[in-house]
Amino acid sequence: MAKGQIWSYDLLIATVVFMFTISLIAFFWWSASASIISKPGDRLAMGAADLADTLLSPGNPSDWPERLDTSDTNTWGAVSVPGITDGFDRQSISVDKASALVQMNDTSYGELKTRLRLAYDFYVEVKEFYNCSSSGMLGSSFNCADRGINQTTAEWNSTEHFVGINGRNFTFGLPPSGARSVSVSNRFAIYNNSIVRMRVMLWTNQTWQ
Repeated sequence: MAKGQIWSYDLLIATVVFMFTISLIAFFWWSASASIISKPGDRLAMGAADLADTLLSPGNPSDWPERLDTSDTNTWGAVSVPGITDGFDRQSISVDKASALVQMNDTSYGELKTRLRLAYDFYVEVKEFYNCSSSGMLGSSFNCADRGINQTTAEWNSTEHFVGINGRNFTFGLPPSGARSVSVSNRFAIYNNSIVRMRVMLWTNQTWQ
């Protein structure tokens, strides 16, 4: 056998071995990555963060409250993403969008969950921060009494308070009562000229091993 033929044969064998080794490494890397990402707890955490990002967007279309009837789920198909901010570059929550989302939840939590493309149950609450018992509140234009808070209420000494919307607490979704697993994602935004915290909870009653 000529030397050139022997060299070509050796090169072919080396190439095959090299490609097989690379493929094997890639397979084990992909398996390890898939195993990490596929953990239910990780999926829950990523889902909560994704939902928070979705909500703090203008939605698609951006004028979505004008395109549906919040009391008629048959009209909700016109909305791809029900976000609640005024724009991508503004972390200001729109009163109209927030109100529409709360009304949609009242109409059908299940349909809203589907519209948000969620595999798990969810609950969202929006709170602002102030202390009515603080001396700094004396003489302030901020009126605690108008919010139903006085020295006889439990909220008097609290620093966290639900934001009000349509005469009720700004919450929507299904509270995680008895949940076995809960993942929380917090975001801050502006609502009615106040800094608020939106707490997004994704939860499930599934038992994971």
